[in-house]
Amino acid sequence: MNEPSSGDNKPIILMLGTQLGIVSGVATHLEQLFNSPLQKKYNFVHFEIGGQGKQEKILGKIKRFILSPLQLLVMLHKVNPDIVHFNTSFDAKAFWRDTVYFFVTRLSGKKTVYQVHGGALPNEFFRGHKLLNNFLKRFLRTPDVIVVLSFIEQRIYYEFCRPSQLRVIPNAIDLEPYAKSLEKNFNKKIFNLVYLGSLTPGKGLTETVEALGILNKDTKFPDFRYLIAGTGKLEVPLKNRIKELNLQDKVEFLGPLFGSNKWRFWNDAHLFIFPSHSEGLPYSLLESLASGTPVITTAVGAIPEVVEDKTHGLLVKPGDVEGLTNAIKLLISSPDRLKTQSLNCIKRAHEFYGIIRLADQFDEIYQFLLRME
Repeated sequence: MNEPSSGDNKPIILMLGTQLGIVSGVATHLEQLFNSPLQKKYNFVHFEIGGQGKQEKILGKIKRFILSPLQLLVMLHKVNPDIVHFNTSFDAKAFWRDTVYFFVTRLSGKKTVYQVHGGALPNEFFRGHKLLNNFLKRFLRTPDVIVVLSFIEQRIYYEFCRPSQLRVIPNAIDLEPYAKSLEKNFNKKIFNLVYLGSLTPGKGLTETVEALGILNKDTKFPDFRYLIAGTGKLEVPLKNRIKELNLQDKVEFLGPLFGSNKWRFWNDAHLFIFPSHSEGLPYSLLESLASGTPVITTAVGAIPEVVEDKTHGLLVKPGDVEGLTNAIKLLISSPDRLKTQSLNCIKRAHEFYGIIRLADQFDEIYQFLLRME
């Protein structure tokens, strides 16, 4: 991640992405690549974009928007990378920011990878506006390679860019920390229901709290704890609602977790509740699988390509409190079902979502671009 030394002749990859060390899927992805076997073949240099993880006032944001493209231009001249790898989410703010970054990058004649980590799909982005859709198509034909997380996304992107540009590379994690995980005991008197991620609207946290409020009134429902790991603007409203539902003795906010603390969190978890409204391919989902934690989630983004209903957990509809309540009740009342799903989760993670596969796929892309004239 540091600037390459003058005697190092490894190809240089300039990675554009959010601040490192924060609870963010893009930040996790960057750290995965930086620490993968790719570091032996390439020099990675990080260029920070976006405001996630920053406490900025309006003047600070304006200053960043103005200065950041100029800073990128300086970085391109100073580092002279072989490839510029964009890591972004497909939302309005990121899209218009990226158009400026791409203009700067193209002026420098650099080869580009544009990796999309969730957000809106192209056919939904401008809601059918003909002129803006044409602009979007021109923009998406600019990168040398576009990386998406799922085949579902790939089929839609085909309508907006050249098929030869597109690659599907699902996220992956380092499976080694989970190799020594203890076998889960689902016959516990107290079930650990968990959430790990940003505490923001659309993640299904509000629905989960409502569902647990209903289940807490059921005298036949097993005792439980709801452990929430992460931070975000929804934290205070959640705490207020938890108090209204008399759940404060059942719910614990753990803040952000990293390293061994996060592995212990997953080892102690019995059920991951993640009924999100919109996703790419969340790392928390892959960590849940690797740790053998069944999941209740939704068929959005790349999730249905990862989680099979009734095999690795259960799929519910976004925003459906009743469906979520019934799903939690069904799984917690069926320890044998959870045990089987737990083993299926571990198998799934090891077959498809290890870091070696991810590194090999990006190595293939980088080598392809390096051979281009």
